[in-house]
Amino acid sequence: MLALAWLTATRAEAAAEGDPGDGAQHMIALTVPEIRRLLVHLLLQHTQPAEHAWTWSHRRRRRRHQARISHYRRRGDPT
Repeated sequence: MLALAWLTATRAEAAAEGDPGDGAQHMIALTVPEIRRLLVHLLLQHTQPAEHAWTWSHRRRRRRHQARISHYRRRGDPT
């Protein structure tokens, strides 16, 4: 629980500084539920390897970014 609180505070501090998370341009920032899910998968050592959790997170954040851009374009945003 302490790790989740630390990661959440660190993420909030990075967001205030304008850091997009891990430096990727085409991904949204890490969310608190996603941090929680990553911690569970990495600390409890599920049957799937840690690489699976990171791959899932990367794919999810990239897809959410694509969906956000598509949503804005559909509503006429020129960017």
